[in-house]
Amino acid sequence: MNHLFSDHLMGKAALWRILVGLIMIAAIYVLPLFGLGFALAAFFPNLGPSALLGQEPLHLVVLLSTFIPVWFGVRLAMAWPIGAPIQALYSAALRINWRDFAIGASIALIVASITEIGLSAALFGDDFTYDAYLINDTTTWLAFLGPFLILILFQAGAEEVLFRGYILRLSWARGGRFWWAIFIPSFIFGLGHFSPSEFGGNAWFYVLNTTVSGVILCAITVFRGNLGAAFGLHFGVNAFGMLILSNKGYLSGGALFLNSTALDDGVTGLAMLALTLIEVVLYTVWAYRVYGRILPRF
Repeated sequence: MNHLFSDHLMGKAALWRILVGLIMIAAIYVLPLFGLGFALAAFFPNLGPSALLGQEPLHLVVLLSTFIPVWFGVRLAMAWPIGAPIQALYSAALRINWRDFAIGASIALIVASITEIGLSAALFGDDFTYDAYLINDTTTWLAFLGPFLILILFQAGAEEVLFRGYILRLSWARGGRFWWAIFIPSFIFGLGHFSPSEFGGNAWFYVLNTTVSGVILCAITVFRGNLGAAFGLHFGVNAFGMLILSNKGYLSGGALFLNSTALDDGVTGLAMLALTLIEVVLYTVWAYRVYGRILPRF
């Protein structure tokens, strides 16, 4: 699968380079967060939890903006110690396949809509309802829609260029295969979503779901040879979950409707498990039909 990475990465993927780069990325991401935290504490001491969980439109804008430094971190890490352009993480051709992106985003929006409504109907029966949120204030929703879409693009892209770009491609370039290049980065990606304060006992179900999603996105990236499809799928899922139908109290500041079921409710955990299974089935069918196997050849 040499098509996964360009000649720019050949001979550049020494372990020390990858680790030093990751430390740089982490520092550039974390330090602004500390600065933001101090600023909020100093100038807005009365801000509640909604400011940290994106429960209001402006709060969600601020929260999504915190992912922008990841782009700077990855760019600097690629400049040194890797010594390659950041575009080398997109594809061997040094560019994102925007057709793959558009297809991935469209599929994600369609599947998210169907599975959300289908699972709600199956788990709750005739009693399931959604609470209206910004559908009651469409002027505000439309005013924030442009910034939301741009920031979700940056947020999803930051995670893709880090996990399915920097870690996956460099690990693969130095000889790593499923364990190092795909599973471990995906598990770290999943752990990044661990939030017991919001999800309670369902927090590990969320980690399972995002880890499996990470593995699938890695496999799709290797199959397609570029970051476009995974980027589009990630963007579509996040756009639906933040702008159309969100979980009440969690990244919900830009949603038209809210799922009123508590995040730590047992039914929510069951829905996460069902959603994970649906993802695996859909991916398996696609991979077999298109490539004749579930995972790329190692």
